[in-house]
Amino acid sequence: MNKVFLNLGKQPLANSFLTNVKKKTLDQEFFYNLKICFNTKNFLVSIQKPVNPKKQYTDKYAHRASESKTMRSAFKKVAQKLFKRFKPKKIMEIGSNDGVFLKNFDKFQQVHIEIHKVNLMLSVFHYNFFHIHQYHPV
Repeated sequence: MNKVFLNLGKQPLANSFLTNVKKKTLDQEFFYNLKICFNTKNFLVSIQKPVNPKKQYTDKYAHRASESKTMRSAFKKVAQKLFKRFKPKKIMEIGSNDGVFLKNFDKFQQVHIEIHKVNLMLSVFHYNFFHIHQYHPV
């Protein structure tokens, strides 16, 4: 039995970066209800209702996050802010795709950061070979 433990409400699809937030643009955007569930039989966590693949995987979908200039730039800014504020010694990212966010931490050469990433995305499986507890010396 699935039990919802987190309701994130209406969300746009991944890789759906809008160039503006005008009402007309937002009206054309596809949103879905994102609810996270816990399966009491097999103890797995998943989304309650998967998005229709025909809506998600269009010609605009970047299968690797690093293919998007907007995402690379956004991840770089977030990494800089996180590093400046917290000065982490260890980092773990779940759902790291092709590692585009974590690569920004490699740039902080003055410190040693232990990086762990977990990626379950099958389309990137062969590319990342399911990196769990991958160690990156800096």
